[in-house]
Amino acid sequence: MEGGYMFTVQRRIGDMVHWQCEERGTCKARIHTKGAEIVKRTTGQPEADNTTPSASVLAPPVQPTTLAELALPAVYQQAAKGEQFLLYDSGTDNVHRFLIFGTQHNLGMLQRSKIWLANGTSPLCQVYVVHGLRGGDDPMKTGHLLPSLFVLSPNKT
Repeated sequence: MEGGYMFTVQRRIGDMVHWQCEERGTCKARIHTKGAEIVKRTTGQPEADNTTPSASVLAPPVQPTTLAELALPAVYQQAAKGEQFLLYDSGTDNVHRFLIFGTQHNLGMLQRSKIWLANGTSPLCQVYVVHGLRGGDDPMKTGHLLPSLFVLSPNKT
């Protein structure tokens, strides 16, 4: 018995003995011995792939220094319910690239809104947020200002 398997002699070649698992139909385990030493062992089980992550996988991703370098995977281009969230991208080949995020629902709300407010600042890039008034004409009394569009631009102009 070796490694949980029972073996029988399959053949002898000189001082080498080839052994195979007793359960020939279902077990593919084999060993080769030279004297009392096992020189080759096959368990019959497929070897698992090496799942140790490589250094490149473990390294943090390179952070973009400009919007032009930003890679935007599809998962970040959709809102939680699957709606398109990235409304406009001027393109990675544009050194003045800008991105506009929002939904068609938000655009419709802005279209119906009588008041828009916008503001934005950031040390890295301009983050500009457009708010629209929903429900009433006066945000101080009956309405709610809701952020509707988010614009990322490389500079403040």
